[in-house]
Amino acid sequence: MIDRLAEALTAVRRTEAERITAGMLEEGFVGIAGEALVGKTLLTRRVAAWLTHQEMARVVEVDMVGVYSLPKLVARWRHAVFRAAVGHVAASEVAALDRDFWSSTTERAMLTAREMFGDELEPALTEQPRKGERPRDLAGPIELTTRLARNQGNPCVLVLDHLQAPLLTHRHPINPRDVLWQIRAAAQHIPNLHVAVVCQLGAEDLAADSKAAFYGDGTWLKIAAPTPAHWSQAALDVGTVIDPAWVTLAREHVPTVLAMLHAREAGIQDLREAFRTVANSQHEHAARCLLHASSLHRLGAHVLTSIANGDGPYAGAPEARSDDIAAAVGQLRLAGMIRRAPDDDRGWILVDPTIQWLLADAMNVRAEEPLPTFSRVAV
Repeated sequence: MIDRLAEALTAVRRTEAERITAGMLEEGFVGIAGEALVGKTLLTRRVAAWLTHQEMARVVEVDMVGVYSLPKLVARWRHAVFRAAVGHVAASEVAALDRDFWSSTTERAMLTAREMFGDELEPALTEQPRKGERPRDLAGPIELTTRLARNQGNPCVLVLDHLQAPLLTHRHPINPRDVLWQIRAAAQHIPNLHVAVVCQLGAEDLAADSKAAFYGDGTWLKIAAPTPAHWSQAALDVGTVIDPAWVTLAREHVPTVLAMLHAREAGIQDLREAFRTVANSQHEHAARCLLHASSLHRLGAHVLTSIANGDGPYAGAPEARSDDIAAAVGQLRLAGMIRRAPDDDRGWILVDPTIQWLLADAMNVRAEEPLPTFSRVAV
């Protein structure tokens, strides 16, 4: 039931999907931003698949996660253009089957692709860089993208997902701002080449501040977590019932809600006990979160723990510079570990309420309620 519920939850978010669809088709640039784990990537990919299936647009999807070098980005982008050009079915057949088993549709798609890619076709069949490949810029994949756009009557949409990902690594060779400027230089001459970026809240400036490539252009969409109303409708669609209090207690954090419902299926009917059961299974995850926070910034683990206790990021470290703490907060947010408190736009909470509960050291809070209070300390 849990798997069907998760699928139904995505299906009932029609309003967000329609906004993303309109942005991709009607805007030269659209930004899609939201806190961690609210479904930005999932909704964007669903829309991209639907637009492709309906033959309303060609969508080139480039995920910045795991892009460790410029050659890797070039190879991944080139492969994404190939998949957009031939279609996902043909791309899958080419990857999995000998040519003797290709369908006639795939054969025709590959003939068209060979005309478009030329000598770049073989490298485009995989997202792994060629041995010895040392590109100095993104001219190659951008040229392929513009070539695809020029051959289309419908829009060609270039999607950059997880735009903030390179910022999480110290001295990363990829600068998202530079990538967007190179895209802008090409897109401004091709009306039907549209650009969509998906990012964490707090990373919008990479594309939209006064020094960014798309300053003042297009529109930004803010994607929020599924509400109790979404959960109730999804539950009806799969033949069950969800008390909105379960969603509220989990702070609308989708993985926590699903885990609590799994505990309910196992016989735990009290929502607080379900939350405690889920949280108590996450001790190793909590320890890894502290290690991850430390890898993001030297103050990361301290700031994460301080926020978990409801003290705010600046508490307990009087010797630390305020700009260092602010940098740690920024990294934790970009990594999807903290977010703004829903009832206080200057306060912070952890994205995962079970990790916040585990990291909080106020035992009286745990005994009385399964969630520590929100941080209300201004930053």
